[in-house]
Amino acid sequence: TANGAARVGYSYESHSQLYGALSSAALASLDKFEPQSLSTFLWSLARAKALTSQVAPSLGDAAARLASQFSTRDLSICVWSFATAGRMHAPMFDAIGEVAARRIRGAPEEVSTQSIVDMAWAYATLQHSVPALSEALAAAALPHLRAAKARQVNSLSWSLAGLGAASAAYFDEVAATVKLEEFKSGQLIRLAGSMAFSGHVHTGLLDGICERVSSRGASA
Repeated sequence: TANGAARVGYSYESHSQLYGALSSAALASLDKFEPQSLSTFLWSLARAKALTSQVAPSLGDAAARLASQFSTRDLSICVWSFATAGRMHAPMFDAIGEVAARRIRGAPEEVSTQSIVDMAWAYATLQHSVPALSEALAAAALPHLRAAKARQVNSLSWSLAGLGAASAAYFDEVAATVKLEEFKSGQLIRLAGSMAFSGHVHTGLLDGICERVSSRGASA
């Protein structure tokens, strides 16, 4: 299967015939795909760099049709897969964005940190904004910041800034909850860059970042 091949490291570059055959078989039976099977297939193709321009449109159409049937995690996997492959499919991103926004607003506590991070990153990477989703992601992210890993905070901050959804309140929460000592110097610099990108610079947070980066440089 595509999932098994991707997990063991088979890339499209070295196994193009395999992925071509799997993709052809999938396109011939798209109407029979269960939602989770489709999201898993998309993830597998993206990981193997096999989500080509030949298959992406049809798979995107299928994902758009099934948007309301996906779990929230599967919604994030679909858009993450297309963004990872650099494939834009506006109807799919719009359909998933609308469904995800309703889900997140309705039950934000049921959305995982990684789903929020992946979804925000996908829309920001392809520069495709669904305003209702951007607002829902920004609001849902706040209670996740305390337990989020440094890389997740960095990705989320950059993504929300790119979507125009990283508000002053968001960086207030970052300043209040995130442990800067757990960030590497490069991650701290990227966090500061995301603040600047958003236009909402939290002075205390920026001072803390500068102090830590400077002290590490002096002790190196």
